[in-house]
Amino acid sequence: MDLPHPPEVLDQLNQEEQRNQVQWALSQLKSSEHLVMNLFYLEELSYEEITVITNLRLANVKVKLHRSKKKLKRLLAPQEFAQRA
Repeated sequence: MDLPHPPEVLDQLNQEEQRNQVQWALSQLKSSEHLVMNLFYLEELSYEEITVITNLRLANVKVKLHRSKKKLKRLLAPQEFAQRA
């Protein structure tokens, strides 16, 4: 007999799956895109700090962030996961 799972367990499984999906999507980025995303979102560095670390111009940092966000959005779309499965 199957016992119902408490909501906390289901939430934890959903969060783990979401983390896995995000990690997979990040792994699909070019290394320079991945670096800029990490520095901006995880390390919470400013554009200027990122330009110093990466040796990129400010405009290039902004473009890489914009393109990387678009790519992640596409990669995290439900149909992308259906194709992966």
